[in-house]
Amino acid sequence: MPGVDANIIGWRLPEVLDIDSDTGTQDAAERKPTNGYALATGVKEELDWHYKQYNTHELTAAFGEEFARLDNQPAGANREGLLGLYEYRRLRTHRSVDIIECNTGDDAIIEAYKAYNRESRKTAILLSNDYGFVERGRDAGVPTQHIAYPVDIPRKATGSWTLATELLYYLAVFFGVVVLPKVTVYGVWNGKGGRNWQHEELDLDSRSPKLEPVLQRDRILLNAMP
Repeated sequence: MPGVDANIIGWRLPEVLDIDSDTGTQDAAERKPTNGYALATGVKEELDWHYKQYNTHELTAAFGEEFARLDNQPAGANREGLLGLYEYRRLRTHRSVDIIECNTGDDAIIEAYKAYNRESRKTAILLSNDYGFVERGRDAGVPTQHIAYPVDIPRKATGSWTLATELLYYLAVFFGVVVLPKVTVYGVWNGKGGRNWQHEELDLDSRSPKLEPVLQRDRILLNAMP
C-alpha cells in the first residue's frame, strides 16, 4: 500500500505511476497493483495551510491585471499544500484507506509507518521527493522510494482528454492564472471557497464574443451530467 509524503501527494503521482488501486493496470492474473493507501495524519496536518495573498499589487505589476483577482487566496507554494489537502480528502472518500495516527515531522511519520508494517499484515511503501526522508525511512527499515520529477519536459505529448483537463487544472491552480488565446483560466480567484476546491472548479473569463456562447452551452451540458 502506498504511503504518500506531503511533497508529492497533491500531484496524484500514484495514478501517474500506474499504481493506483482503482486506475492502475492489472497484471496477467488480473491483480491490481495495490489494494489501497496507508495515509498518515501527520502528513495531513503538514498540508493544512491557511495563508492568504492579501497584497496582489506586486503580482499585478509583474504579470498583468489578471492577477488582481488572487486577493484573499492561498499564496504561492501554499496552493500546492491545498492541492495535497484536497487530494488527501479525495483518497479517503474514494479509495480504500488505512489511516495511520501520528504527529508531524519526518521521524514521527516514519516511526508510525514502521509500527504499522510491524503490527498489520500489510506493507506500506513510502513515496517521497525528499532524499532525507527517504534515507531516514530506509534506515528505520521502512520500504521507501524516492520519486524524482523529470528535468526535461517534451515539447509534445499524447494523452486523453481527462489528462488534458487535469493538466490545465493543475497549471491554473499552481500559477494562479493561465492566459490562453481567447480565454483566461483562473485556478484561484477572490471568492473561491472550499466547495470550489473540493470539486476542482476553475473560473473562465472569455475574451471572445464568439466563444462565450459556446462555453455557456458546454457548461450547461456538463452541469446536466450525473
